[in-house]
Amino acid sequence: MTVTLDMLIESRIATIIINNYGYVLSQKLSRFFRNVTIYTTYEIAKKYNLVPSECFITLRDIFKFVLEEGIDTVAFMAAGIAVREIHAVSKYTDPAIVLVDNMGRYSISLMSGHEGGANFLAYKVASLLGAEPIITTFAEVSKRYILGIGCRKGMEGKVLAEGIKDFLKENKIDIANIRHFATSSLKLGEKGLWQLEELLGIPIYFVPIKKMTLPYLRFNESLAKKYFPIPSVAEASALLSGKNARLLIPKTNFKGYTLALSEEDL
Repeated sequence: MTVTLDMLIESRIATIIINNYGYVLSQKLSRFFRNVTIYTTYEIAKKYNLVPSECFITLRDIFKFVLEEGIDTVAFMAAGIAVREIHAVSKYTDPAIVLVDNMGRYSISLMSGHEGGANFLAYKVASLLGAEPIITTFAEVSKRYILGIGCRKGMEGKVLAEGIKDFLKENKIDIANIRHFATSSLKLGEKGLWQLEELLGIPIYFVPIKKMTLPYLRFNESLAKKYFPIPSVAEASALLSGKNARLLIPKTNFKGYTLALSEEDL
């Protein structure tokens, strides 16, 4: 099942590629972000017969350019390659740098994670590519709670945000301890869910539908089963998007949406 966004993400990003795998993944991101510029070297473009937006002589030249211009960047390459080519200045001024492997398995917040927004960008890229977000900054990794969300089509972000705050307050959970919100990739087109990042300052992860339909998984079935090929949204998302997560608060029904809370056992 193909899911697209009802709107394009306004962020301007650069992608840096070193082969045709990165080119394909960059093209996929360009369907969701309004402004994507694909960079590579002349040598790589010729070798793989690619048509990027712009070419430079070396990868170091590209990284130097995006850092000087302050362009948030997704680099499709191994961490070792990127680290050798990047000359960072300050986490307070450098743009976000996110790494993605050739197969699109992981979206890694490499540089300017908290201050520069790389953590949020890593979550966006992971959701759009069906990858797993990797966040290593201590302030985020130390958080253990994940809030799973299910909602009807067209749910407003402000309504969800107020409902979430009330739900957490009632259950005596500090919103500052929520690592991320989670829902199904079937909900990628819901503006209200994307708006939660800005309204509450917490990233949202859209769990890949393939992960939610693995035959050996068992979840309490919800109304979602009637409309989608998955047993549940809120509980399944809260559990599948965490490490050794256990259900702390089962699915709670509200008018137009459901919430479930899990806690990671680290």
